[in-house]
Amino acid sequence: MSPFLYLSEGYSNYIAANIWDAESAFYKGYQLAFEQKEIEWMVMCAASCVGMQLIGGRLNDSIRVCDDFSEKAKHLNIEQTNFGGWEQAIYSIPYREQGDIERSKDALLPLLQTLDKSKTDWQIVRTLVLHYDNLFANREYEQAFSVLEKLKSYCSGTQFLHYAGFRSYESILAHLNTYLDDKTSTDKWFQKTRQLLEQPACFQSLYDRSVLQWVAISNQEYDFSLTSLTEDRQVIKGKSYAVYLTVNYLLSAVCHLNLGDLENAKRVFLKAIESAEKGGYYQQLLCFNVELTKLLSLISDEEASDFITGIKSKSLMLNKRKTNKCKNHTLSQSEVALTKREFDVIKLIEEGLSNEAIANSLNISKGTVKIHCNNIFKKLNVKNRVAAVIEAKKTQTYMLH
Repeated sequence: MSPFLYLSEGYSNYIAANIWDAESAFYKGYQLAFEQKEIEWMVMCAASCVGMQLIGGRLNDSIRVCDDFSEKAKHLNIEQTNFGGWEQAIYSIPYREQGDIERSKDALLPLLQTLDKSKTDWQIVRTLVLHYDNLFANREYEQAFSVLEKLKSYCSGTQFLHYAGFRSYESILAHLNTYLDDKTSTDKWFQKTRQLLEQPACFQSLYDRSVLQWVAISNQEYDFSLTSLTEDRQVIKGKSYAVYLTVNYLLSAVCHLNLGDLENAKRVFLKAIESAEKGGYYQQLLCFNVELTKLLSLISDEEASDFITGIKSKSLMLNKRKTNKCKNHTLSQSEVALTKREFDVIKLIEEGLSNEAIANSLNISKGTVKIHCNNIFKKLNVKNRVAAVIEAKKTQTYMLH
């Protein structure tokens, strides 16, 4: 059996909502592709396997596959091939679900830097999907919109659904526009496809249905959403859809919150927390902003588990980062804002650390450190490390972007 056939078998099981069988097929294809030194199939099968594990709420398993893939990639010298960068980029998926957006961005950076250099269509589209998810997770909605439009130019229709994990372009756009305050677009899409919520839930429609419910909540149709969410939950509970279960509980909690039913809002929110904690991921909670803050306020410090404390900390960090971005928007042209990771890198440069030492300190690759250094040099218009430190202090660029 060829890796391609395992890949096809995996997608067939994925479409049929057999997550465990899909994961097994992808993993077998990944191992066979390694044995046959078929790098393209190896990358595609490994990335797909990690995706299945995250849907099933098995974050630790996904990280183990990433570690295994990284070692195999080094063995095959993948860095010297057209697929160089994936040995690091594959970690972008679990890092994001852990709520560690900076590490997720760092992992994806080498692929983004070489996006237009002889990459296959699959690599380009998959990289853009991961990039969009990172920007959205980091609440960089305007930039996410630009990437979404670029993504659409590469693929559409069934191909878009396939690469974007059964998320239609229209549903992603409608979801994004609720954060961009573009009510016209979201309302139009909601009215056009509302009948989807009136049909029996199935695996393929779960993402679109959750977006519709979020748009309905934005339109204050809380009772309508609660009914639909309850029906969906019966489908989700019968399968290994840990991610969707977390989102379902969270949306239900938001409905109860807006209806003034704080007791049920807290009860259902704690179920969302329990579901997320089992999988070890934060991102499905963090993508909600104001709503998450309100729900967290229902839980006292005495009641808060370590996981809830972590959610509060990460949410606060994202809110502060957004505030800093607004402040940086008013910087004069002579003041260049560095990203948080570039800030970390230049501070270590100032301490005299080598690229290798910086990589070890920040738990990233030497290649990523070089990319950060080049970006810093370009922003500061300098040619070496010493000049970068001097210029950074002079222009007061030790700020978060």
